[in-house]
Amino acid sequence: MTGVCGVVLAGGRSSRMGRDKRAVILPGGLSMEQNALRILNLSNCGGVFTSGPGGIADIHSGRGPMGGIEASLYALNCNCVAFLPCDMPYVMPYQVDRVISCFLRSPDLPAVAMAPFMEPLFSVVPVSWGEMISNAVAQRHLKVGKFWQDCGFTPVRIPEGYLLKDADHFWEVPA
Repeated sequence: MTGVCGVVLAGGRSSRMGRDKRAVILPGGLSMEQNALRILNLSNCGGVFTSGPGGIADIHSGRGPMGGIEASLYALNCNCVAFLPCDMPYVMPYQVDRVISCFLRSPDLPAVAMAPFMEPLFSVVPVSWGEMISNAVAQRHLKVGKFWQDCGFTPVRIPEGYLLKDADHFWEVPA
């Protein structure tokens, strides 16, 4: 096992968007999923993958982002996984690297972006947390932010928090 893998969380139902977020086209012609893959590829991630349709399949379907995190931690051969939801089109590679760097200074806890509030899906998680996350998924403890708060995490301040805005509705997608 070596290094940091990157995973785009793209397995949601996109119910607020009204259509599959992964396929929404951003200015510049990339889909939201392709854009997130590009961001992770430009960061210090050794290998980049997608969790969701066409990528890493959930072990337990219908468990939301916790299911994608769980499956990714078991599927990949790395020390930790940098997670980025596909619906954060403004995130910059240097911000991913900041979260990775903070994780590497304290590698026993997940590092979670704070901008100024917790962005629980933008995180770096040690693969050693796989069993703990599996236990939470089995108990239907599916709120990622609450899970980090209950189990502990390293907060990573992202000064340019406005870039961590997610696009849950069509009017929030960059024009």
